[in-house]
Amino acid sequence: MSLPTTHQAAAIVEKGKPLSLITRKTPTPGPGEVLLKVQAIAFNPVDMAQRDVGLFIAAYPAISGSDVAGTITLTGPGVSSVQIGDRVTAFASAFFAQGNPDYGATQEYVLVAETVLTPLPASWSFVEGCVLPMATFVAWSAWTITGILRVWGAKRVFDYKAEDVVEQIVSAAKEDGLKMTKGMHAAGSSVQQLGVDVMGALREEGAVSKYGIAPIVDKEVKVPEGVETAFLTGPQPEERDEWLKWVFGTWLKENLAKGRVVASPHIKVLDGGLAAANQALDNLKAGVSATKLAVEL
Repeated sequence: MSLPTTHQAAAIVEKGKPLSLITRKTPTPGPGEVLLKVQAIAFNPVDMAQRDVGLFIAAYPAISGSDVAGTITLTGPGVSSVQIGDRVTAFASAFFAQGNPDYGATQEYVLVAETVLTPLPASWSFVEGCVLPMATFVAWSAWTITGILRVWGAKRVFDYKAEDVVEQIVSAAKEDGLKMTKGMHAAGSSVQQLGVDVMGALREEGAVSKYGIAPIVDKEVKVPEGVETAFLTGPQPEERDEWLKWVFGTWLKENLAKGRVVASPHIKVLDGGLAAANQALDNLKAGVSATKLAVEL
């Protein structure tokens, strides 16, 4: 199969401006990389922040996006765990690459490191597969930084919009005899204050509670005494490759094969392919609950 010399991409051409559809040169994978033909893309709040405020962008034009699934079309020198034609989910992390256009998800072909590829079982669609990478990365980042990793499930559910939600959570925790030493925040920036307030109210006396935050830490948040916050980024670069290789090449691969991982939450596919990328980011900005937004190419 001959590969195109150019392809379409939804690019950030200027900070704060909508994504633009452009034509760009199709790159060639280097050592330890593959060229992925993108079949499905899922969107995350960090993608919106890259478009709107230039977060983790070194130069323009840039391409955002981390969650992809597709088919391997070329392999670079040294790649041994996958081959051309394999169906994979991949963490095409644009923020690690500072928006480098070759590595962002929102395009028809993207370069991805072998360390962040996971084969998709035949029973999984590309749309189901594309929602996994960022969720897996954030969960394991939380484990690495704060020691948190729990199976999906909840004993109690609270409405974060309720005026007394902090009191509700604290009361319920005290009823169950719970103290909170570690927590993770994976929602929007607007409710970070709620999380640190709960951690402060339920920490053990004399102890320090750690609160990992997946969005960028809001500088306006008033962190209570005895609570430490940190942005969840995973290990530092010098340790990152081996860590990612284990997360995606061992843990996720094995648990997908054994049926222990499910595509969650509900996935909403927007019509229009790459042209719908702005709509997806606008919807995220407006607020999306228990739904993962995706497009198919």
